[in-house]
Amino acid sequence: MLFLIVPSTPRYFISALKNSVERISFKTLYFYTDAERNLAYLLLNSSYMYWWWRVHGGGMTLSEKTLLTLPVMNEIAVSKSLLAKIELSEKRTASLNGMQAKTTRM
Repeated sequence: MLFLIVPSTPRYFISALKNSVERISFKTLYFYTDAERNLAYLLLNSSYMYWWWRVHGGGMTLSEKTLLTLPVMNEIAVSKSLLAKIELSEKRTASLNGMQAKTTRM
């Protein structure tokens, strides 16, 4: 099953994650193909999505309506190098969060 997790309470950026996170409030988006998920992964992690949220939602939380109404142009090429950079960033953040959780419990 292909999905992205999008935390519902962004601050200075919006993140879409390929892995589960320990958050209280989030939206889960499901996809039929890797191509669809990869395109959404790039767009949701971009300033384009942040701009869309600020213009069309802009409250404290990110609504499902805002996520589902983001305009997507036909035939957008997905940059594999950019995709890899976002995936690496997600892994590094997850690793740092894991280390912080371990030190908090000690």
